[in-house]
Amino acid sequence: MGIPFAGNTGPLNAITDIEGLTVSHETIIKDLDGGKAVRTGVTAILPRGMRTNDLPVFGVSIALNGNGEMTGTA
Repeated sequence: MGIPFAGNTGPLNAITDIEGLTVSHETIIKDLDGGKAVRTGVTAILPRGMRTNDLPVFGVSIALNGNGEMTGTA
């Protein structure tokens, strides 16, 4: 996009280059009866990794569907 940022990129130029950060994901693909299917997933970012898993941290929850509606965030 051509947006300049200060600093140097890591070896992978990715969020996983950040020391102490843990990123994980899970994808669910399931075929249902009647020719229907489920294709969904979630990505979790632990800003301080597993070492401080019991300490609170500010966060956000975003659940968007095809209608731009936020369902289930409350």
